[in-house]
Amino acid sequence: MNNKYELSQETIEVDGHTLYRIRAIRDFFNVKAGDLGGYIESEDNLSFTAGTCWVYDNAIVYENARVYGGARVYGSAMIYENAQVYRFARVFGHARVYGDARVGDAWIGGDVRVSGDTWIGDPLGDPLHFASNVWLDGDVNITSGIWNRLLTMGRKPYLVSTTLNKVLMGYK
Repeated sequence: MNNKYELSQETIEVDGHTLYRIRAIRDFFNVKAGDLGGYIESEDNLSFTAGTCWVYDNAIVYENARVYGGARVYGSAMIYENAQVYRFARVFGHARVYGDARVGDAWIGGDVRVSGDTWIGDPLGDPLHFASNVWLDGDVNITSGIWNRLLTMGRKPYLVSTTLNKVLMGYK
């Protein structure tokens, strides 16, 4: 039984899916009973059994996507298809996580896109931080650092960490 949140009567339509604004039933973390959250398609999208995960603001989670653990999704972020956001991940701004992507213990914001079979996060290290205008797609596994620049030389993309002084070549 879900004693964490309920689906309100307020709905929006996204790509032919009806999403419901959530309302907290009880206090947890920084969420108070009665607080409105973002939008989800069903209770399968946001865990209610464990953790303090929450969807805030106008963020949306739908299709087979899941948010669980201590993850937070806020702003106008979108999580969809089969994506998973978990542990202590933060997805915010206009970020998109979709496909079979998994984000754990990372901060994804701005206009960042994470898709395909990309896995981001290192449960043993500090959270990863991605700034704006970064696109990750395909079979990518990133487990450390702050990756904050995207360069394209010719037709080949390069993801750059200015703090680690590293370059991930041809990540697509």
